[in-house]
Amino acid sequence: CERDDAFLAGVRAGLGLGEGDASSSHQLFRRVDTKKTGYIDLKEMQVVVGARFDASPTMYALDSAALSGFAVAAVHGAVGRGLHPLVAASSGVTICFGGILRDVLCKRDLAIGGQSYAFATGAGSTAYVLLRELRIRGIISVPLPGRIIIAAGTCAFLRWWEYVRGVPLLSPMHGTAIDE
Repeated sequence: CERDDAFLAGVRAGLGLGEGDASSSHQLFRRVDTKKTGYIDLKEMQVVVGARFDASPTMYALDSAALSGFAVAAVHGAVGRGLHPLVAASSGVTICFGGILRDVLCKRDLAIGGQSYAFATGAGSTAYVLLRELRIRGIISVPLPGRIIIAAGTCAFLRWWEYVRGVPLLSPMHGTAIDE
């Protein structure tokens, strides 16, 4: 493993080190072996693998696709139950609490506002409700498949835009204290 450049690059990525990091395999081992026992136990390996998995662009894309689908499913279900358009649009945001529950169960740090879950699903759900209301009023006729694609696309686009920019669309609620 210590001579495999791809493996070392994966460990560097799992530790959150940049591509320009030139740490040797022995230095990387010492970073992973936080308990200084001379071997890497399961907890230490989980940290490296978990960080690598969570930071993966593929995982972010899959998460965004699932989030887009959940936003549409939530608003469609609310509309199907005859809920007010404002309540239906907000149902896309409330579905994000499933992700918060997942983070709690997986013992991840919670950073409400640190990513665009609620904002993206809210925008996608609002797009769906707005297009539906415009169709009901006879202003514009967007059929159901079109509303689904536009709503999911809105959600996915916002997530993609956040990823490309590298900063959250909304400022996190932590770390921005106003003491003055």
